[in-house]
Amino acid sequence: MLAKLADENDEEFFGHLKSDEKAWLIDILHDMVRRHEWKELPVG
Repeated sequence: MLAKLADENDEEFFGHLKSDEKAWLIDILHDMVRRHEWKELPVG
């Protein structure tokens, strides 16, 4: 159930992106996580 919801959210927010744009965005986000040494998921 949770995985389905995550997939639906991904499609809603990122479904319009081309595959190379998604890859670029993921690379940037991974870089931010590494640079800031984020270890825990922010959950509100």
